[in-house]
Amino acid sequence: MIPMNSPYFFSFSHDIRENEFPLKFNFPFYYEPHPLCITAMEILRPYLPDIESMSIGKMFGVLIVKNDLGEAGFIAAYSGKPTGEFDAG
Repeated sequence: MIPMNSPYFFSFSHDIRENEFPLKFNFPFYYEPHPLCITAMEILRPYLPDIESMSIGKMFGVLIVKNDLGEAGFIAAYSGKPTGEFDAG
């Protein structure tokens, strides 16, 4: 469980009860993303740099989790060169 006050935990901004929680990881290179992962990326998109201007090294990901109160949300990470230099967050 993720601590409720973790800066890495993002809550969903709307009711997600109509979606079942993912039961397993997907193969990251050939699959249909889970609806909650798509929702998480839509929430995260405004915080991402302009991807079109980035020439190399970009990978963004979300992981659907529950915090220690049992609330569904997600954590996000990136790897590559989103700022022009190698970085991971």
